[in-house]
Amino acid sequence: MAFTDAGGPKYELSTWLLGNVEMNRYASTIDPGRLERRTTVADDAVNSVTIGFSFDPTPVASAYANSVAELQTSILPLMYGVVPYESGFESAIQNMKAAGLDTVVEEYKKQFEAWRAAQ
Repeated sequence: MAFTDAGGPKYELSTWLLGNVEMNRYASTIDPGRLERRTTVADDAVNSVTIGFSFDPTPVASAYANSVAELQTSILPLMYGVVPYESGFESAIQNMKAAGLDTVVEEYKKQFEAWRAAQ
């Protein structure tokens, strides 16, 4: 490995490369099937239609902030298994709707459709 005069490496892996199939390293003992699944790029991969779109939450700032806060309170405990899905999902969705999720979704849809029409 090459080092700078200050003792640091002369090169490093850029964070944008993380997740790039060609940059991952695997142990020589990895299961061949798993290695193939993790390193094969599909020939029929399609880019997402959302590439280039950026949501502006300004028109629904209050509902957006409330939804993000409610997500922390209601959804994350479900995701992490702190609250059982069967008993917590319905109330979590009700809480998200009460926080303004539907308003945020409608604004997102409006902006996205306008952006797509301009493409």
